[in-house]
Amino acid sequence: MNVLRRVLAVAATVLLAVPAVARADEGTAPVTPVRRISCPTAEQVSKVSGYDLSSLTATRASCWYESAPTAAQGLRQRVEFTYTKDAGLAAARSRVEAWQDATIRSAVALGPEAFSWESAGPANVYWEVSPGAVGTLSGVDDHAKAVATAELFRPQMEVYTVPGERTVGGRKWRTTCEPYSETTRCRTEIWAHTVVPDGASFRRQEGWTFNSLTYLWSKRALWAHNPLATDGTWRADGRVWRTECDTAVTGRGACRTWLRHPTVEVASDGEFVTTVGWVFNNQVLFS
Repeated sequence: MNVLRRVLAVAATVLLAVPAVARADEGTAPVTPVRRISCPTAEQVSKVSGYDLSSLTATRASCWYESAPTAAQGLRQRVEFTYTKDAGLAAARSRVEAWQDATIRSAVALGPEAFSWESAGPANVYWEVSPGAVGTLSGVDDHAKAVATAELFRPQMEVYTVPGERTVGGRKWRTTCEPYSETTRCRTEIWAHTVVPDGASFRRQEGWTFNSLTYLWSKRALWAHNPLATDGTWRADGRVWRTECDTAVTGRGACRTWLRHPTVEVASDGEFVTTVGWVFNNQVLFS
């Protein structure tokens, strides 16, 4: 990815953007849906579904749960999540309605258009896991338990990769995404108290504040020689940056970049104190 670096300052927070020479028109084209799932544990699914599931086989887009075989019949209980190829819930429902002996029920707890269908076996739930990405859960007999189980499944790194507002960990998050060269870039903000300049001093204010930029999953080769995807410390526009990749902090298949930057905090005596340290700025995810 050939890049021209530029630095954008937003209030007291500094962001680094890396626009490509040849890039898509940002904000005009739809972004690629996130079809990567964070699988809940077998214990979590067992508790909600009512089944005694003992194993989980996970891929980036599916979760398969099984129970141990029964002594009498050797049968296993299976619960499965996967993404469909449907362009949206309307397309999924139209496809399901064409099947024979399908009883369709609303599943509004998962969204206004979410639904389940049942025939002779367990319910199959369909809902939009993230914008443009339809997921389906099968294997849970009871409709209410199937819907409740489906609520356990969330997109990977949701607060960084999926557009929208949500509350996670008791904090409010807001994410916007746009096409960016051959990938997608998301900007995440968090509702927080911050310290901002006020004349010769500072003051506290509450509102949305920048958290980080995330470049969604793309081939590692696209980031060859880019400092945002290369281990080390480097300088740009007079500022010091540090990037590390594939560590316990970043996780495998990712890089994170921090900026050496002053921050202002309120001390215990109410005074404003300025310190200089590493501030998380962005991450790059590899497919």
